[in-house]
Amino acid sequence: METVRHISQYQTFDSYQEMAKSRYNLVLFAPGRQAAAQMEERLQIPSLFLPVTYDLEEIEENYRLLKETLFPKCGELFDFSPWIRRAREAIDEARKAVGDLPIIIDASATAQPFGMAKALLTYGFHVARVEAQDCMPFDRTHMEWILREHPEVEVFQPEHHRAVLFDRRMENSLALGVEGAYLADSKHTADLFNDGGMFGYDGVIRVHAHDVRELRVLAEHAVLAVHGDEEARLGQREQHLLLLLRGVARDVEVCVPVVYDLGAL
Repeated sequence: METVRHISQYQTFDSYQEMAKSRYNLVLFAPGRQAAAQMEERLQIPSLFLPVTYDLEEIEENYRLLKETLFPKCGELFDFSPWIRRAREAIDEARKAVGDLPIIIDASATAQPFGMAKALLTYGFHVARVEAQDCMPFDRTHMEWILREHPEVEVFQPEHHRAVLFDRRMENSLALGVEGAYLADSKHTADLFNDGGMFGYDGVIRVHAHDVRELRVLAEHAVLAVHGDEEARLGQREQHLLLLLRGVARDVEVCVPVVYDLGAL
């Protein structure tokens, strides 16, 4: 594979036509699937859809699919074990920093809110709530796993008419997504929107390597007094969780409705 093309690198329509020379389309976000299907039909360029995931096993599977698509006749091309080890270290560090702080995940943060919740639950985080107006088909198995294995996790629609009652406040929580933060009135919100810049193990390694000094500064300046003598480095908690999330839109298919209250499922 000699060239990797991305639409953002072209400034004119004529240069944009070079994308038609590509052998494959790698689609990371659901809105691109329709365009990829049209390109496959018109230009015979096959596509591979690999949505962002925060599950280490799913990341490994995505890289396997990518390798089989691009280099089907080659043996193992990369040794991911160092990246996997460092990703697990980042997860352990984030879990220790966040502790039992309830986590709220909503669909503004990630295209697979149930997938993110499943990953964090598997890693030992306290996921208290998932907010999604609907469930994308590729996120359905994650939702079913949560309903089966963790029925204590709240699931409801942020646009439901009962949401404006604001009767689900959870101020002492960490929200991943602005909708969840607003409805819960969360004190702490991680800066994550639509999986921005996240893919595979690379993010964990990159942030862990370059942001350690920044995290130490936050730890020094964001120490808050809680319950008298107890101290909680809340700013550091949020940043440690982002450290995890960096490593580790909507589909044109029919979505699965999500009900407001988990008890109604």
